[in-house]
Amino acid sequence: MTIPGHSLLKISPGIRYSAAWVLALMTAGIYLYFSWHHFDDPERGDGNRGHTYMDFGGQYLLGRMLVRGEGHHLFSRSAQREVLMECYPRGNEPPDQETSDADQLLDWFVETNDSADHEVSGPLYPPIQAFWFCTLAFLTPQVAYRIVQVIIVLGAFAAGLGLTILSNGRVWWPVATTGVIVFPGFAGSLGLGQNSVFSLLILVWGWVLISRGRPGWGGIVWGLLIFKPVWLAAFFLVPLWSGRWRTCTAMLASSALQAALTLPVVGIHGWIDWLKVGREAARVSLYDPVWIFRGRDLVALPRRWLDLDAPAADLQNNMMANLIGWGLLLIVIEITTRIAVYRRCRGYLGYGPAFLFLGAWLSCVHFMYYDVLLAALPVFLLYQDARRPPWICHVLTMILFLAPAIPALGWGEPATETYCLLGLWIVSGWIWMRGDARTSRVGRVFETHHDI
Repeated sequence: MTIPGHSLLKISPGIRYSAAWVLALMTAGIYLYFSWHHFDDPERGDGNRGHTYMDFGGQYLLGRMLVRGEGHHLFSRSAQREVLMECYPRGNEPPDQETSDADQLLDWFVETNDSADHEVSGPLYPPIQAFWFCTLAFLTPQVAYRIVQVIIVLGAFAAGLGLTILSNGRVWWPVATTGVIVFPGFAGSLGLGQNSVFSLLILVWGWVLISRGRPGWGGIVWGLLIFKPVWLAAFFLVPLWSGRWRTCTAMLASSALQAALTLPVVGIHGWIDWLKVGREAARVSLYDPVWIFRGRDLVALPRRWLDLDAPAADLQNNMMANLIGWGLLLIVIEITTRIAVYRRCRGYLGYGPAFLFLGAWLSCVHFMYYDVLLAALPVFLLYQDARRPPWICHVLTMILFLAPAIPALGWGEPATETYCLLGLWIVSGWIWMRGDARTSRVGRVFETHHDI
């Protein structure tokens, strides 16, 4: 009698590896196909409206303004309107569309009246994002949007390769790539032309360099997160907690140099205007239902249970919600700091690094659902420990991967991903703290090998 499981193990590694590549390519193709057609609109002249949403449109606008020589007016509402009207012609819109694509984008942008003749508004990206996107901005929004979608899929393969290198080849490249693609946040990033996969790439390859004895180069790579400063600040905590001072210094130098290089083109006032937009966005995020329900950060978590029909001022100044939200954030930072100082993590795989990365992810002050993808790195590190994860890790991870289906089932958006990752942070910290007493012989050899 043949046992099916044993028969599967008898299949040659070459066949299994080929099957893994078929699975990865099929998964990538399916995700790209559905994202490619998700926003199809036959009434539009261009046939699709994905490029008209703020997630892609905001990035494109900054790049387009730089291409047009408007670097000193990146956050000027009047200059933005002129560029958007040119790039989003009304001939592409449905005949009965009342608000133009350009005006709709402007309405989505955060606006602050700086003065009577200088209205400051725009996406939340700093001026450096205009340089990242300027090459694509030479193209029309529709073409640039499609290219971004293809690049995002290729980015999943690049991230998968980095994870494979981190595991020293124990996890096959196609398997790691499939994990990235099905991880919560990737589908949203792909459909909207968002850039969370590029943030993940920076994290993964920076950690690869650090794990290979190049902490300075790893910090330089992590400094590229300046295009999303909230994540730069959050993940700066990882080398800080683990005592990697060369990485900390390199991160600061890399990000500061990139910002300085933009000054001749955008001027200091470009960064000042961006800070004004960010300050206004922080205020809007306290009462706007879209920001609250699509956000995944701890600060906004308690606001889901408020009466969102209440006046904006009451929601913004709700003392209980503010105390709980900021309290959760500070508790995560304090506990992670305390344990990191006690254990002094110097490893690259397993519960210790996973705990620090999850703590950093949870410490970000504000982010949206597609940025859950950045947690793919700590979840991967968690399962690379020599010790077998307890059953609770498997349960939480399974729920985490099923979380994107929950809104489709009509259960709303309960931020399931945040709860699961908070649980994994707790479990990984607990196991890491108890590791000295409960680690097996193999685990001790593993930790000795990596604890350098």
